[in-house]
Amino acid sequence: MTNDVENIERKQKALESFQQFASMNPSIEAISIEEIINAMTDDPKSIIIIDTRTDPERNESYLPESITPKEFQKLNEETIQYAKFIVPYCTIGARSGMYAKELVQLGYDRQKVRNGAGIILWSHNLKGIQLLKRVGGNIITTKKVHFFTNKFAMMLSKDYDSVIFTSTEIVYYTGLEILKYFKII
Repeated sequence: MTNDVENIERKQKALESFQQFASMNPSIEAISIEEIINAMTDDPKSIIIIDTRTDPERNESYLPESITPKEFQKLNEETIQYAKFIVPYCTIGARSGMYAKELVQLGYDRQKVRNGAGIILWSHNLKGIQLLKRVGGNIITTKKVHFFTNKFAMMLSKDYDSVIFTSTEIVYYTGLEILKYFKII
């Protein structure tokens, strides 16, 4: 019972954080995880899910069918036109919101581009969808999620384990600006 109450509190904190980050890009509409799951179930090609996190984060876990921004750039126009939604996601919705805004500025249809929140909220709402991890040539399911700070790890569902970047890793992968952004320095 304690885990249930704690998960409810964690999910609420994650939702509030997502809403705070989403408000930084008010022109980008958010899409609920339920809407994404329905689209994935009804017609997987109707949704393009873009993981905007760093390689080390993706190496720990990612959503099924998600692609990187570089892979998105290589998609053919027909695939993009067919998609009902283009949905970036990240940890909590900040980077995905910025990437979604960038896509709209590049000319992608504002009605299709949505902020897909973050993997933290996904950890509370997976409904049968498993997080994946590449190990060698194999893809396995995982219960681990990589974070920049323990602040985000404290919002993750208790059903998952967090892996926290060291400050050295953060600087190596993102530069010093991210440390200032997340108030680490």
